Amino acid sequence: MTTDLTQYGSTPASPFDAIRREDVIGEHWLARDLERPLGYDSWRRFEESIERAKVAVNNAGMEARDHIADAVKLVKSGIGAERKITDYRLTRFGAYMVAMNGDPRKAEIASAQTYFAVKTREAETAPRALTEDQIVAQALQITSRRVEQLETKVAELTPKAETFDAFLATVGDYSVNEAAKILARDDNILTGQGRLFGFMQRLGWIYRDAKGRPIPYQTQIDAGRLAARAQFHYHPETGEKVPDPPQIRVTAKGLAALRTKYLAAAS
Repeated sequence: MTTDLTQYGSTPASPFDAIRREDVIGEHWLARDLERPLGYDSWRRFEESIERAKVAVNNAGMEARDHIADAVKLVKSGIGAERKITDYRLTRFGAYMVAMNGDPRKAEIASAQTYFAVKTREAETAPRALTEDQIVAQALQITSRRVEQLETKVAELTPKAETFDAFLATVGDYSVNEAAKILARDDNILTGQGRLFGFMQRLGWIYRDAKGRPIPYQTQIDAGRLAARAQFHYHPETGEKVPDPPQIRVTAKGLAALRTKYLAAAS
């Protein structure tokens, strides 16, 4: 006998609807928001389910990071200071796989499995047009993956010095994390995004705002070394678009300059 999942359709009172988020890429859930609704009182136990879900997604022939992406969350301590804790950004399918890999004895898990199964079916049977922002965001994701593929290919086919020059000619700019990986691979320098941010700050390319977030100087953008990509999120209560600090991108020119300056400083 086939069960008609539509009888369990979600309602406005659903706890999973209440914590659903939306941005330019689309709807998503944060693992920290799902921990309690799924009946977990220990993040360690919940994270074990998340790791099992990643394996299941990969075994299904998909990229786990496309559905269960690493994220961080800022929380305030008792003295008002902020600290970062591990979190995950989950697509509808990612959240469904996390629920499927949870403890089936929990009533909350069964409820979540039904909810996300219904949501997935609704999405499959009711195609919707993407907004312009969502199309751009998805294109950027594809470009980022293409950059990683090109980086690997160039590393395989050319010597180190040639690798750096060839890769610079491939695409226009990079995230700070991508730039750090390129520099670390070719010259064993600046391993890690945090160290690269620190080096750029010492060079006077960026500064930190009141919340400690890196902001590029306009002079470096005008010089063609850095680029700034606008970012925003939707307010969870009002739904209004709220601007975030721009994402810093390192151009090919900037990457070459960083390489030269770091090697000069190290000599």
